[in-house]
Amino acid sequence: MGYCEPAAGYMENCTASLICSSSQNLFCDLSYYGGANMSGICQCNSSWSYWDGTTCAKKLSIGGQCSNNTHCIASDGLFCSNYTQSIGTCDCDKDHFWNYTCIFKQWYNTTCTSSYVCDDNRGLQCQGLGGIMFEKCDCYNATYIWDSLYVTNRSYTCIPKLTNGQSTCFGDLECEDFNYLKCNNGICGCVYTDYWDGSRCQAKRNYTDPCSTTTECRDFSPVNLICRYGTTVPRALQCLCNDTSYWEECVQACLTSKKSKN
Repeated sequence: MGYCEPAAGYMENCTASLICSSSQNLFCDLSYYGGANMSGICQCNSSWSYWDGTTCAKKLSIGGQCSNNTHCIASDGLFCSNYTQSIGTCDCDKDHFWNYTCIFKQWYNTTCTSSYVCDDNRGLQCQGLGGIMFEKCDCYNATYIWDSLYVTNRSYTCIPKLTNGQSTCFGDLECEDFNYLKCNNGICGCVYTDYWDGSRCQAKRNYTDPCSTTTECRDFSPVNLICRYGTTVPRALQCLCNDTSYWEECVQACLTSKKSKN
C-alpha cells in the first residue's frame, strides 16, 4: 500500500519535478550534477523566477526592490542597480533606458520626449525650442559640440568648443560661436573685422580710439589704421593713420598723402 511523502524543498535532491514542491513553484533540475546520475535538485525556473527564501517568486520588472541580479528580468536587460539614483532596484544599465524593455539610449539629433532617453554618457540631453515636436538629443549646453557633426568616425560624444587660436576645427560650430569665433583653415579665430580681447571677439576700433596693439584697430584694407602715439596730452596710443597718410572722414579710411612738388 502506497503512502504520501513530503515534497522535496528548495535545493533538495530529486529524480523528477513531481517530487519537488509545486506550491513553491519548484522543478527538478536534472542538469545540476552534469548528467552524472539520474538525480538533480529542486530549483526555481531561472527564466522567470528566483528563490526569495520561501518560494519561487516572479522576477521583478523596472523599479522592483532587489538585492542581486537574479531578482530582475534579465531578458528585458534589467539588473539590480548600484546607481545612486536607483540603488537596490531593477534598472537598465547606463547605456540603456526603459521603454517596456531596456533599449539603447538615443544619440545626437534624434527626437526625444525627455533627457531620460538621451545618452548622457555622451553629454546629451533633450532640448529644443518650439515644443515637444522639435526637441532633440543635443549637447547639454552651448559650450559643447557633437564631435562628429562635421567629420564622421570620431568619438561620437560632446566635446568643449575650441577657443581663440585653438585647432583643429572642421566648422564654425566647433568654435566658441557664442564668443563670435569662426573656423578659418582649421583654427578658431575672429573674423578680420574683429579682434580678440581675451574673452571674445570685438569689433576693431575706429580712428582716434584708444588701443594697445594694431590688431585692435581697423588695420584691414582699405581702412589701414595702426596703433601709434597721437597728439593727445598726455600722449596715448590711438588708432591712427601712418605718417604718409591722412584720415578721410567721408570714406572712413586712411588715404595716401599727395607728394609735394619741388
